[in-house]
Amino acid sequence: FPTRRSSDLGVDDNLASDIVFVLDKSGASDQTGINQKAMEFLDNLHKQAIDKGVNVKVGVVLFNRIGNIKRNLTDIGTGYDDIKKAMTSSVSMGTNLHSGLLAGNKLLDEDTSVLNSRKHLVLITDGATYLYSKNNDYTTSYTKSFGDPTKQINPATGNPFKNSSDKKGGIWEYQSREYN
Repeated sequence: FPTRRSSDLGVDDNLASDIVFVLDKSGASDQTGINQKAMEFLDNLHKQAIDKGVNVKVGVVLFNRIGNIKRNLTDIGTGYDDIKKAMTSSVSMGTNLHSGLLAGNKLLDEDTSVLNSRKHLVLITDGATYLYSKNNDYTTSYTKSFGDPTKQINPATGNPFKNSSDKKGGIWEYQSREYN
């Protein structure tokens, strides 16, 4: 973390920083161990902030079908345990990377006390996503699929699809829907 020298006072000032973790909590991401890497990064960040006495605030967003703000920007020195708890919490059902980025950006934009050049978003994901959001609304998701899959009929058999269930637009949804 950089400091700047105040020529008028002859002292170093710590520049405040904001960091928002946007974490993919899908099963595929957990299998690759990337969330453990995020925890190691947080531990290192905490140590550096304490050792150097800098002002760092951390926020946490988990995404599934929507962006879930699990922790607003919090001082890492005094709120480390709460930040860690938010990072290890879970969400399920769906993957909407777009909503996670929107929610993370919202947290950064809300803090006007920190220079934009000192704001950082750390995205931890396997990169697979299949849902999206509209109009900066990270609380609603959309999919390329349309209609209620439990009411769709397989035109080849005239019967409902064998595995009809709503998979929130996921890769398994081909079993439940006819795509046009």
